Amino acid sequence: MKHSVVVSSSILTIGTIIFCFSFIHPAEATYSIAAADLTNGLIGAAATTCLKVQDLSIYDALYHSIPGNQSKTNKGSLLLTQGLLSDENDPHLNLALELMKNGTDPDSILKNITDPTVDNGQDYREPDYSLRQYGLVNMNGEAASYTGNKLDSLYDFYGYDSSEQKDVQGTKTSAGGTSYVFSAQGNIVSETLVDTVVNAFDGCDLAESLYLALISPSTKNLGDVRCAEDEIVGSIAFLHVESADEGVTSLHIDVEYEVNSSGKVIDPLVSLRSQYVEWRKQQPYNSKCSVDIDTPSSGVEEKIAYHFLLFVPFLLTVIFL
Repeated sequence: MKHSVVVSSSILTIGTIIFCFSFIHPAEATYSIAAADLTNGLIGAAATTCLKVQDLSIYDALYHSIPGNQSKTNKGSLLLTQGLLSDENDPHLNLALELMKNGTDPDSILKNITDPTVDNGQDYREPDYSLRQYGLVNMNGEAASYTGNKLDSLYDFYGYDSSEQKDVQGTKTSAGGTSYVFSAQGNIVSETLVDTVVNAFDGCDLAESLYLALISPSTKNLGDVRCAEDEIVGSIAFLHVESADEGVTSLHIDVEYEVNSSGKVIDPLVSLRSQYVEWRKQQPYNSKCSVDIDTPSSGVEEKIAYHFLLFVPFLLTVIFL
């Protein structure tokens, strides 16, 4: 979008996006983290969003894994999709799952599914990849993230110009020698939230690390800007851990949207915390993992490789006019 002559097409683009939003629900104000425990062969993720829709599972909407036993070229991989919710007709998601099964590296997968030609000839309503956010990890110790370059401008248009659209990926090694690779991402969230999530990924095992990362924004009054009026970080949430080779679930918590008798949104992290504590109590005794989950059980030596994607505002002319 360049100058006054192009303003009309900019407005047309915005109108098209808004029109399409009436058909495709965005996972509004979402933050998530996907991680692989390379030492113990586990993979998992945690996320919350401010999407106020009944009977919607954020786990089903965001979480897509391919266990290692499904392909000789794939040791186990996990993709989180957010921004716009995917469905079974989504060409981006279907291509991603195929490439994951073939053992394609995360950078190449994201490059392929964010190619504009993926949508050509598809019976699928726009907008597409430019309003998506992805996080991908695998058991080869690789991670990649993507943040669509129109998310910033779209949320600015809706009045959320102070929100952050950001992704971070890297590795961490626990004091006990457990190696992790992770990808964290957030859109329409408070500034510094994604960094807070990454810094809190610091527990005795994968489950606790994901849990601590998920709840960390709530301890610093950060979160989904759209849920700020309800004084909660999100309206639905999930926490999931499975074996990377067989896909066998060891922990699964999926909290759906709920309101109390006064019509106020119930904080999903309250239920998630309670379920996590009960799950932890039922696990075999591990001196490294405490049931007291307010603080990390063990220290972590960070080796984080930050990857901040540049945001290209497509309403530049409108801003200057």
